[in-house]
Amino acid sequence: MDNILIWNARGVGNTLTFRVLSRLIRSSRPRFLAILEPMIRDSRRAGFGLKLGFHSSLSNIEEGGKIWLFYNTDLTIQISVLSSSNQLLSILVCLQNPQLSILLSFVYTKCSRDQRKALWDDISATNRVFHGPWAIGGDFNSVIDSTKRLGCRSFGAASVADFRDAIDCAGLNDAGFEGKNFTWSNNRNRTARVWARLNWVLINADWQYKFPTFKVTHLPRVASDHAPLLLTAPPQLFSGPKLFHFQRMWSLHDDFLQVKQVATKVNELENQMQHTHGQEDIAELNEAKKELARAELLEEVFWKQKSRNRCLLEGDRNTKFFHSIANARVRKAGISTIKTDQGISLFDPDFIKAKAFRFFQEVFSSTTGWPILANDLLKTATSMLAGSPLPRAFKSTLICLIPKTEAANKFSDFHPIALCNCINKIFIKIIATRLNKMLPKIISQEQGAFVKGRAIAENITLTQEMIREINRKVQGGNVLLKLDMEKAYDWVEWDFPMKILFSFSFSASLSTLLESCWKSNWFSILINGVAVGYFQSTRGIRQGDLISPALFTIASEALSRGFRWLVDSRLCLPFALHQGSPLITYQLFADDTVLFLNGSKSSFQVVSSILQKFQDALGQKFNFRKSFFLCSNRLPPTRIKAIEDILSIKRVLFTLGFRCCRREPKNLTTNS
Repeated sequence: MDNILIWNARGVGNTLTFRVLSRLIRSSRPRFLAILEPMIRDSRRAGFGLKLGFHSSLSNIEEGGKIWLFYNTDLTIQISVLSSSNQLLSILVCLQNPQLSILLSFVYTKCSRDQRKALWDDISATNRVFHGPWAIGGDFNSVIDSTKRLGCRSFGAASVADFRDAIDCAGLNDAGFEGKNFTWSNNRNRTARVWARLNWVLINADWQYKFPTFKVTHLPRVASDHAPLLLTAPPQLFSGPKLFHFQRMWSLHDDFLQVKQVATKVNELENQMQHTHGQEDIAELNEAKKELARAELLEEVFWKQKSRNRCLLEGDRNTKFFHSIANARVRKAGISTIKTDQGISLFDPDFIKAKAFRFFQEVFSSTTGWPILANDLLKTATSMLAGSPLPRAFKSTLICLIPKTEAANKFSDFHPIALCNCINKIFIKIIATRLNKMLPKIISQEQGAFVKGRAIAENITLTQEMIREINRKVQGGNVLLKLDMEKAYDWVEWDFPMKILFSFSFSASLSTLLESCWKSNWFSILINGVAVGYFQSTRGIRQGDLISPALFTIASEALSRGFRWLVDSRLCLPFALHQGSPLITYQLFADDTVLFLNGSKSSFQVVSSILQKFQDALGQKFNFRKSFFLCSNRLPPTRIKAIEDILSIKRVLFTLGFRCCRREPKNLTTNS
């Protein structure tokens, strides 16, 4: 499919807009260009298109049309208008190679809800007359839900509901996007500014099936308050051997019969029955129909597993829906472009593979059939627990990249989740189950995560209660310090957890057994279903590994004991509470740490020193950009500035993370 560019330019008569539009056309080379709100006379449309390099053009209405479409035709494509109204222009595109008819619709929606109802009716009518791949894009002047806007303006619940109902009835889905989250802004200052995603591209299930790599890119907003939309369908992202996956349908039948083959057999027998009416023919036809029903069940199971859809009941029958869900999942999880640290975008699949291999090799490298398997598995487990090293094949791990954000385009924007070997998981499960029983005996009460019998909600409640006391009158003032740990699992140096294990008097054999769980693993990166590279790690523990939370908790105990030692030795003054309250110094929430301290300068100097020692020993880093502190309103500005300079973090007045406390601290100023 050729590229398509859609832009609500808000007037194309000025020099800046024309210059920006020319640059976009040179860089994206679209076959179709849709301009919304051109704001110049329709008589100038043909000449305007020629300046941009387009020989043909259309408008949605004769005079004053708000939708202009420019395109070039050749022998491989035929274009005709299917429908046109004052808010919608639909064209039928007939492709010669491959032979396929697709529908492209372009929208410019009115601002009034009553006027928009005519558009929703037009979309519904188009859905009734056309059955095939359909994409519709443009300025819909509405959002699907409240998460698609930012600012004080509301788009009205009724208007949002109308929009959702219209696309649901037409069988359309959001095509997703890459780039910025919002496509429109009113460009006002400060609190009056509003951002929203008003420009959408919607596609039906047939389009998803025909163009599985289809994507929409939100280009930068220049010369207009709307962002241009670039629609592309690059060739299949990666070629290469796919990983083996067990299919559930194999357990239901010895042979996976193709539905089309069996259906053909049924049709032939029915045609034969029109000439013969023998009892044997009827029995053979009934048997073929049963065979077809079994084959359809097997195919449905296959597509259910591919779609990962668990919401439908076993009795539901919607194979086309499963096809579209599976293709949408592949398209969403695919990595078609990635940005380097220098901001350069890579599109070539081979470059992306090579970059993924180098990136995760650096991350994990330190710069300093039951009856058949049962007996063998039992022998291997016994040997492993006795201290024998695991073969490399058992320690081979696939790294699956899960995007942290909706439009991730850097490898640092992905969670590297370890897909471990099944046999290795069994061994790890045995060790993790035994180790988890020991954690409550050796881990401080202040650590609430990953310890059996403790609830992290208790730590949250306690933190809320501490915030209520933050303005208590005391010399130095009270301060709450929240620290975020960066890449908690990836940067752990292996020597440090071993030292902690020996300090807890773990035996040498048990420590060696635990060390074998995280040491010398081999990794391949999973890029769009293809395994890339094969390298050995020299640091880090695997995300997704059953034993990793316990190992990280044990390593974090060094930080926990260090904070307690600071307060017990009076090197750091504690957070002041009312008389008779227990001494509370810190709370650990997995990779987040909350400290309760006195606001004296000496306390923070000592805390800064022990944090640095912990980072050096564990190989860990605190993300001071995501860290912050709350303090009493009694602290003078000079003391606040001193704390910021010592720890290189900023003070916040109030955070959404602590808004669930029953009442805000007295005299604590809040912001939104």
